[in-house]
Amino acid sequence: QVTEEVRPELEDLFQRHAIPQAEAERMLREALVRLSYQWGRIRNRSWWLVDSIENAARAMSNLSPEESEDA
Repeated sequence: QVTEEVRPELEDLFQRHAIPQAEAERMLREALVRLSYQWGRIRNRSWWLVDSIENAARAMSNLSPEESEDA
């Protein structure tokens, strides 16, 4: 349900950062796992999910091509 609420934002984010589908799926899975561990402490889960993935996408785009291949 959380992902459906923010699906358009996530799709836009992945497109803006030119993140391939497989990588986008991996990032989303990892963020959802982190969210599940903190579920009770996060009030706005939709916002948290988008923000978390945005931060991961920014970090990924800051890597050089060599670094991203090693990740």
